[in-house]
Amino acid sequence: MIKKDLFDTNASLYVLSCLMRNPLLLQNDKYSFVKTDFYKPIQQMIFIAIYNMAQNGVERIVPQDIDLYISQYDSQYEYYKQNKGYEFITQCYQTAEGSDERQFDIYYNRLKKFSVLRDLESIGIDTTQFYDTEKDALNRDVEDEKLNKLTLEQILNIVRGEIVTIENRHIGKDLSSVQSAADGMRDLVKELQSNPEVGLPLEGEIVNFASRGARLGKLYTYSAPSGAGKTRYMVMNACAISMPYIDQHGQVVLRGTQEQTDYQKVLFITTEQQPDEIQTMILAHVAGVNEKSILLGNFTPYELERVKRALDIIDKYGQNFIIECIPDPSIAMLRARLTKYIVQDNVEYIFYDYIFSSPGLLSEFRDVAVREDVALMMLSNTLKEIAATYNIFIQSATQLNDGWSKREIGLRDQNCIRGSKAIADKIDIGLIGVRISDEEWKQIETIWNELKMQRPEKYMHDPNIVIDIYKNRRGEMNSVKVFRYFDYATLRCQDLFVTDASYKSIKEIGQLQYEETAYDFLDLKTRGVF
Repeated sequence: MIKKDLFDTNASLYVLSCLMRNPLLLQNDKYSFVKTDFYKPIQQMIFIAIYNMAQNGVERIVPQDIDLYISQYDSQYEYYKQNKGYEFITQCYQTAEGSDERQFDIYYNRLKKFSVLRDLESIGIDTTQFYDTEKDALNRDVEDEKLNKLTLEQILNIVRGEIVTIENRHIGKDLSSVQSAADGMRDLVKELQSNPEVGLPLEGEIVNFASRGARLGKLYTYSAPSGAGKTRYMVMNACAISMPYIDQHGQVVLRGTQEQTDYQKVLFITTEQQPDEIQTMILAHVAGVNEKSILLGNFTPYELERVKRALDIIDKYGQNFIIECIPDPSIAMLRARLTKYIVQDNVEYIFYDYIFSSPGLLSEFRDVAVREDVALMMLSNTLKEIAATYNIFIQSATQLNDGWSKREIGLRDQNCIRGSKAIADKIDIGLIGVRISDEEWKQIETIWNELKMQRPEKYMHDPNIVIDIYKNRRGEMNSVKVFRYFDYATLRCQDLFVTDASYKSIKEIGQLQYEETAYDFLDLKTRGVF
């Protein structure tokens, strides 16, 4: 049973008044309305009338319009007349007259908060911690102030956090097992012979070989300074898993065969960029065209042709790349979102950009005084737990702290991560990528000059990024430095060479083999592939 007085009549009247004066608010993605946002039946009746008229393109609604609309339905109109509906609509319409349009958000948020509280109460969740309707009139102002200070997201995050606490208390995470060293080992060897522990390819042959691709059940992190291209790095890898690309000769590179390509669905969660910012990066990568040309809409004929072909590719494979923007994530929210995509949409590859101390994360632990570094560690641990539990691949990113720049040479490690070096405790692959400093360039100049002399056609671009592999669980290439050319404009890269932490060149490097073939685009189009 819903608690008495768990609504705000003034907020309802104001919102309905604004919707009558500007029905286009119902089409604004910023707002979300349902009938039950309005507590009283007469309010719901008016809202439905406004909503249906707005769907037919009506741009302004006056009381007479609603009266005429409801009169079409005899039983509703009878109830409407008995409850002095026209007088109510007139009062409602006048509520927002002459008010500042910016006030709409204030009343909308208050309306939605009460709507959420009623929904929570309807499933048996006590909401008195947010708003106690049993308080007397003298204390009601305190309750109003308490509710006003909370956002919708904070209310739901607190509830999610309480559920997670109960889950951890009663379900536990005891994944221990006991067996002898011989148990199942022969079967394990046979399984690895037929299905080696190798994942779909990540961009950059050396890094991909070191990590053995994007392996299911694993968590990788890529750390870099602010503005150094963390998002571009992850979009590049997400594209490699989810769709083909156009090579430097204008041909389409397919993994697998024309009949059965090997591309998988990815989820890309962005915490800062908007979806259209990710989309232009995807197009730049697939087309191999400078993103600046795409943003300016100014192409050479050659670029325009590549973009047109890339759009055909994305039309076919774009459903593989899901973008979701979560600007204020919490652990409970992420767990719920990721589980939904994993279970309902069969997503096995997730890119989360990026691990940071959001207000939602910190508010989740506000009552237990958890430090920021511990909260970040718990977020990282949650991502690893999800990857292992559901046997999926997750890659995320972190910022570097101020101390990283003092390490101009040598291996950079988890001590350079901002917020909490404990983020790296549970990860399987830990990478740090920075632009090559002058001091570091001196360490590799001889190696690079020799490579250019031997293969000038291969080594056309100087390295501009060094990736330190500081953690490689179950991998041989650890504590090494991969020197890479990364094209920020097209999100494409070439791993050039690798050294140990002392800048001694490592010559013997393997390569993972994937079935990839370049095809003529027009031939594929003729065959109906695009």
